[in-house]
Amino acid sequence: MEQSPRPPVRKRWPRAVTLLLLVAVGVPGGAGATEVPRELREAVADNPALATLLTNYTFRRSVVSTGRVLARELHEFLLSNPHIGAALTRVQGLGSYRVRRVGPRVFEGTDGEGASALLNILDEAPGQRVFYARGHAVLRFFPDVSGEALVHLTSRYEEADGIDLAHGHLTVYARLDNRFLGGLLRVLIPFVGWVLDQKIAKAFLSESRAGELLVKDPSTVLA
Repeated sequence: MEQSPRPPVRKRWPRAVTLLLLVAVGVPGGAGATEVPRELREAVADNPALATLLTNYTFRRSVVSTGRVLARELHEFLLSNPHIGAALTRVQGLGSYRVRRVGPRVFEGTDGEGASALLNILDEAPGQRVFYARGHAVLRFFPDVSGEALVHLTSRYEEADGIDLAHGHLTVYARLDNRFLGGLLRVLIPFVGWVLDQKIAKAFLSESRAGELLVKDPSTVLA
């Protein structure tokens, strides 16, 4: 008896891949449920475009640091002059960032690994800085990524056992230009969040590393 031909088998995408793609396209940005510090809201109050970053972001991350400082005034100086902190850590082989001043409170930096950014200091106050960054990164296995971010950095100072300490708290509200990549990143945040935290700390907490270097051996660093 002759068997009837079987219908062609249609190749299907794995359900997990299909679900991931749908989520990446459809997942909304940050809902702004976390309370935004008053100082940060005030820093962007006159710029509605920047203010939207506080409620419509791809990701929001916070990192903390504690480091020794020679003096509070020196630490504050490094906060306002990221090009000096980057130079000090690079000279000692503890960082690859290169930062240069290109205008009043405006800096341009590269990380030596394909990423670059333009950094603006929006607000300066004792123990606090608000930055706006617009950056671009060339990735090895993915499309190039560009985006913008608001960065809120606060510092609390104390003396413990004769040692001056600076406790830093850094919060980043970042938004990617590519909506699909942004959605995909939000899906993967539980798995790659620690990588983002390391990148953020490396980029914005150079003054802590520079402060430690100055405490250990000021003559060696300044030489």
